[in-house]
Amino acid sequence: MFDSAPLFAAVNLDVERDPRFRITFEDARTVLLASTATWDVIVSEPSNPWISGVSNLFTEDFYRVVRSRLAPNGILCQWFHYYNMGLDDVRNAGCAPSSMSFPYASLWVVPPTRSVVGAAVLSGDLLLIGSARPIVLDMERTRRRFSDAAIKGDLAAVGVDDPIDLMLDQVMDRDDLSPSPARSPQHRRPAGARVLGAA
Repeated sequence: MFDSAPLFAAVNLDVERDPRFRITFEDARTVLLASTATWDVIVSEPSNPWISGVSNLFTEDFYRVVRSRLAPNGILCQWFHYYNMGLDDVRNAGCAPSSMSFPYASLWVVPPTRSVVGAAVLSGDLLLIGSARPIVLDMERTRRRFSDAAIKGDLAAVGVDDPIDLMLDQVMDRDDLSPSPARSPQHRRPAGARVLGAA
């Protein structure tokens, strides 16, 4: 994959020529365990949570290791599918990091893409953002970021055209992800509660 990176320079912003870029051909979990370095952002993009050998990247133990390697204001970005997963499964995947290692967490849906006929098509991908400190969604700061043509172009390429689009992609916050007795199987929705679902 790395050898073919130059063929996609227009998409990856020619990252291999960036002097800040360095690649390590090693299991990232092993690197985190063996290193004392810290990072501002750690992105984890494993395969589906239910696939053998991947589940250890969705555990409290793994998230503790990640947190120990983050700078004070660092964030974790954990990508995962929600194919064949119910709402409780999605919430459980987010509960591990949000319950202890990352008390400030939120879940974001990858923006819908437009089909040939113009209808929105969901990708089935989610991003879990975790931090040891509060993550403040500042609309004014977000608007300023969108005034940067490079940032605006990158976000537009994935279906985010303005600050409102970005804010609407957050689907769960810290409270939604936190384990709670109210989420037990015995919990019942109040009478008249409206529920949005998708088949």
